[in-house]
Amino acid sequence: MIPDERLKNLLSKIELEIKTCEPHLLELFPIERYIEFIERYPKYAGFKYQSDDVERCCTAIASKSSVNMLEAYHKLIFIRLIYNSQKKIRQLNLPDEVKNDYQKDFDRILLQMENGQGPKGYYLYTNDRFFKDLAICCLRLFPVGARKYELSIFPIKRFLRKGYGQLVKLLIYLTLETRGIAPFLTGHYDTEDPDFMDEFNLKGFMHAYRMIAKVMKMNSDIKGYFGINWINDPQIERVSPRLAYIRYMNIACGCRHFYLGANDSTIKNATMKSPTRRRLYHEGKYFPENYTFVFSRKRLLGWADQRKWHW
Repeated sequence: MIPDERLKNLLSKIELEIKTCEPHLLELFPIERYIEFIERYPKYAGFKYQSDDVERCCTAIASKSSVNMLEAYHKLIFIRLIYNSQKKIRQLNLPDEVKNDYQKDFDRILLQMENGQGPKGYYLYTNDRFFKDLAICCLRLFPVGARKYELSIFPIKRFLRKGYGQLVKLLIYLTLETRGIAPFLTGHYDTEDPDFMDEFNLKGFMHAYRMIAKVMKMNSDIKGYFGINWINDPQIERVSPRLAYIRYMNIACGCRHFYLGANDSTIKNATMKSPTRRRLYHEGKYFPENYTFVFSRKRLLGWADQRKWHW
């Protein structure tokens, strides 16, 4: 648990910074009201969801003061959310390992603010890391090692443009295997998290899948787990063989893959960190494409039970 004293000291420090520059900002835009906006978010809204109320509030703060003050304001939001969430975590139907990972993330988020390490623009909605940290602080994402997971509705609409055959295969699978499209778990890589590379290996994936299975076992309404990425593209065996184990492991664990095509972000994500993939793409020898992998609840729990883990 993060000590209350640590939270109060950091809160007081940032409040003083804001009041020194903008004495009436916190009166005009009460922290409690902003948090109420967040608490009204739809249950299955993705971690990048931003309501109109929140967007209007951010625009007003920036226009009446500055973007720098908006970032300081968001730091206060993080601290207050962590304070509230620490009390709620005990009641969450999650494994103790996940609850411990929450505490690690809370500590990382606070330490960055205490040390002034966040780059300019970090605490704005234009930053993917801000979205993830905000969702962690209000318990809309839960961490497992290097990955962050959330409840979601399976995105069938994304397959409508991929041809009748692919859609029919998917609908048959969802009908027979998952018997519904919500709620599903879905995960997100956090490539900027300092623990990410330590967990990006076979052992880390096995641990994550074990935790997902554990979450499913504790929450009987969860239909399955899905993800959408370029790493499960069969081409990876040729262009990045060291990553091929991910697709192989998914298949061994009982998942199904469905072709989803590509967009600009697919290409950017697939070529960003690899000179080899970037070169092959520019040479026309590799075109990144997304695949959706889907685990039904039955398949993932069956795999986990075969491992004979002690739950």
